[in-house]
Amino acid sequence: QNCNSTPFSAAGEFSPIRQDYPSYMAPDPENFRAIHAARLLKAGSNWSLETLLDLAYDPYLPGFEKLLPGLILAFDQQGSSDPEMAKAIEILRHWDLKSRADSIAMTLAHFYGFHYGEVGQNPSALRGAELIDYFGISSPLEERLVIFSEVLSDLVRDFGKWQLPWGEVNRLQRITGDINQPHDDAAASLPVSMASGRWGALASFGAKHFPGTNKLYGASGNSFVAVVEFGEKVKAKTILAGGQSGDPQSPHFFDQAERYINREFKTVAYYPADVQASAVETYQPGSR
Repeated sequence: QNCNSTPFSAAGEFSPIRQDYPSYMAPDPENFRAIHAARLLKAGSNWSLETLLDLAYDPYLPGFEKLLPGLILAFDQQGSSDPEMAKAIEILRHWDLKSRADSIAMTLAHFYGFHYGEVGQNPSALRGAELIDYFGISSPLEERLVIFSEVLSDLVRDFGKWQLPWGEVNRLQRITGDINQPHDDAAASLPVSMASGRWGALASFGAKHFPGTNKLYGASGNSFVAVVEFGEKVKAKTILAGGQSGDPQSPHFFDQAERYINREFKTVAYYPADVQASAVETYQPGSR
């Protein structure tokens, strides 16, 4: 597996040995996406296109395994006079750590983890998965509660309430063909159940705020996705995050968006007969 993480766990027991290489050759830290991939790959066998897709879209997020219990522990030990915090903690206490469009817990967890990464103290200059785990295991209990309280306040300020299903906040939008996309809360967009790779999502959907927005819009992560089976004949399925065309007037500008969200991959027309069977128009270059 390659998830932009350390190579020293990339191939399980067959990974290179850290001590054999100078530190400058592999500075990348471990991340939860790689941890998630390694768990699932080790547990599986006899992969097919469909089972690989099942793996790639597994909704579980290992990045919250220590972070959220640490927050809940802080609340249980120190308490809070805020009844809204108590309600939010109970939602997190019963969450299965799976990203869904209708999950309020996913919204709370994402904003808590992201805000902690922005303002939390990091005395040992940790990175990647180690830093997120530190926030759940070793950071001051009071700091955890203060940061979570700030998250709840920010959500109420921006949306009028903190009880927000993830899909209401986490959106896919394409307005223009610009490389650097503008985004607008008042314009049409689609709800997305997927989460950021920083929490261990293999189907990574990295969303963020843009100037003037309260909602998050996809800006990184999986954009072109392919699964390929090699054999006597190549079989493959692919999807794009938006569409093939950069022209907003084209029917293919955003026609793959809902399929991307719903994991409805298209079969690749790899061989000439397949291309001819699915062609809408054929022409010689320059003759249109």
